[in-house]
Amino acid sequence: MPGHTYRFYSIARDNVGHVEQAPPPDQPDAIVRVILKGDLNDDCNINILDLIRIRNVLGQDPTTGENWRADLNKDGRINLLDLILTRNGLGTRCE
Repeated sequence: MPGHTYRFYSIARDNVGHVEQAPPPDQPDAIVRVILKGDLNDDCNINILDLIRIRNVLGQDPTTGENWRADLNKDGRINLLDLILTRNGLGTRCE
């Protein structure tokens, strides 16, 4: 669900009965943060601020820094299509 963070823990067990000790609860094996597609500033709301961010990186390389988030259709370019997709999502919020 967009706007939420999930933490995962695992405990290994092999065929001879060795069992890995459980990690402390504050040290998960993996952390996954689910983002709202088009919410470039992580405020759980697609709004004018997200449109401005995409406008500011139009034509830039989506593999540079956080630009990957602006390539909404994942075509390898940040262009007007990404701006339109963001505009179409205006008002969408995390639940």
